[in-house]
Amino acid sequence: MSPAGETHVYVLARAGFEDIVKLGMSHQPLVRWQSFHPRWFEAFDLDASWLLRFDTRREARACETGFHRALAAHRCPAPLDMPMVAGGRTEWYRGTQERIAGLAAAFAVPDSDVMRGLAPWTAMRMREQQAGLYELLATAVDLSWQGCLEPAARRRLLDLVDAQACFDASATERFEEQVAVLRGGGAA
Repeated sequence: MSPAGETHVYVLARAGFEDIVKLGMSHQPLVRWQSFHPRWFEAFDLDASWLLRFDTRREARACETGFHRALAAHRCPAPLDMPMVAGGRTEWYRGTQERIAGLAAAFAVPDSDVMRGLAPWTAMRMREQQAGLYELLATAVDLSWQGCLEPAARRRLLDLVDAQACFDASATERFEEQVAVLRGGGAA
């Protein structure tokens, strides 16, 4: 969770062969990214992505607006596999990766942080979520034993565990018993 007032502008690079980025602003970027795709950790290339931290929402909004204006000619539709419930339909750009570094430097203000290669930052934030995930999985196992866990909820929980494992290999062992129940579709 970000300290009060702290706001981030992110430029998420889409994984794969196409040069597509998602631009946005959030107080909690990791939570926001998780809303874009069930397997967001595979859908985006965090090593090629950027995060700019600002002390105020006003500074972040100015940065985001600057990016949008500078990249307007590159606007493109969202990839088809991105659910639109997360919003951001007009914040996708194609063919901009080479310009991002210069724009990030231009829009940074004194005392702002500019990061490229977000896997270490993301891994730290993911570790902060593990205790809550353990409790969530314990509840899901109870529901699964009772036959009350919906298949879609089961899939989302397994995606959360896979995301944790993507950034922390020991997460697989930590949640092994709960995952075995969930993958088995019911009681162990």
